[in-house]
Amino acid sequence: MKTAKGNLRFVVLFPSLGIAVKFARIHLVSAISMFVRDVFFLRLKKLLFDLNISINCNGLWGYTRFLFGGIKANWKEFVFFKKTKNPFCQPTYFSFFGLFNIQKFGALCSIDERALSLQLDVITGYETRGDGHHFHCRDNFSFSDGKLTILDYGSAETQKVITEFGQRIHDTFDPNWAK
Repeated sequence: MKTAKGNLRFVVLFPSLGIAVKFARIHLVSAISMFVRDVFFLRLKKLLFDLNISINCNGLWGYTRFLFGGIKANWKEFVFFKKTKNPFCQPTYFSFFGLFNIQKFGALCSIDERALSLQLDVITGYETRGDGHHFHCRDNFSFSDGKLTILDYGSAETQKVITEFGQRIHDTFDPNWAK
């Protein structure tokens, strides 16, 4: 058993069972402290300077992302795979309302990160550049039956690229390309 931790999810790998379990991370303390800080400082500024200020709850690392970002990513990943069955995606077998997902285990990709990134750019006409985290970090990839698969595909940007280029990547990616 191995583990890995990202900003939104915590993954437990069970290679002997052939599965990975992705748990949503809920950053309750961070969300509460951010909310208290914002409310306190915004109200103080409003009182002192008579400003018309509202609290932005949907910023990149806003309250909703701290609380529900991992759940949303898990759920979107499950629904996307169930709907598309895209061969470039590592299969997601089950989701418990986004709280945790069960995905097929895949050993992490060992290809040189620069070569991986460059080949994905060439195959997609540089469309992967808009989603650098997912397509340019080799830890987000695995090989299944000799074909490259993506492990982390819960974001809308990633799914857009997969919808358009997933089959092409699956069919044409060459692990020996840079050798």
